[in-house]
Amino acid sequence: MTCLAADQPPPLYGLVVFDGPGRAVKAVMVVFENAHAADAHARRAGLGDYAVAPLSFCLDRSARALTANHGGPS
Repeated sequence: MTCLAADQPPPLYGLVVFDGPGRAVKAVMVVFENAHAADAHARRAGLGDYAVAPLSFCLDRSARALTANHGGPS
């Protein structure tokens, strides 16, 4: 599996919105330039229970082959 991890510049961030006492994931919002931008969006949107995290994008070999066969990024 090949991953573009958060430790490889430039890091991108996502926002995970939780719902209810069990903190079920209600929504995942991407892509933010930095953690501050994700947090600012959550505050402007009035989100109460959320987390900001750096993103990692991982593709296994079959996914890379599939995108290569359809003209997508490899």
